[in-house]
Amino acid sequence: DHGNGFYTLYGNLSRLDLNEGARAAGGQVIGLAGDTGSLKGSKLYFEIRLHGEAQDPLSWLAKK
Repeated sequence: DHGNGFYTLYGNLSRLDLNEGARAAGGQVIGLAGDTGSLKGSKLYFEIRLHGEAQDPLSWLAKK
């Protein structure tokens, strides 16, 4: 829960590096994607929601 109706969801992590309520700095690794047994390798499930409605994460994430 990020406040103001925003929250994020993560799934299929092999490791989570932050505790609930911790603040992440820009560029900080917050966890590692896990191997879900997919033939295509590790996968990450990620959502951004505003007041319960899914948002397009590409509009929130900077390209490297």
